[in-house]
Amino acid sequence: MTEKGIKRLRNIVVAIGIAGGFIIWLFVPTVIRNDSFMHVGNGAWGPKIGCLLLLFLPLIAFHQDKEELEFHAEDEEYHSAVRRKAAVRQAVYAAFTSALVLILMSIAMFR
Repeated sequence: MTEKGIKRLRNIVVAIGIAGGFIIWLFVPTVIRNDSFMHVGNGAWGPKIGCLLLLFLPLIAFHQDKEELEFHAEDEEYHSAVRRKAAVRQAVYAAFTSALVLILMSIAMFR
């Protein structure tokens, strides 16, 4: 898969994580019981609006390491290999964080 294809895949996975999390959030009860696993407000119960912060989690996949993107060589193969490696890492982060959002929102829905 090319670097461009990997970035498209990353963007699709991030969009699915955010949109899917929002759709699940619509079915979360208005008030959620707070405990040590999930805590969205003060007191024993909290509003579901606190769960919306989870939707920003997949955006971590767009973070780029500055050290790996600074090249000081003329070798184009090396440049493309480093960019591809960074794109693969971002795609893995996107898959992990999107799955985490969907799982946590599903847990909140059944509380």
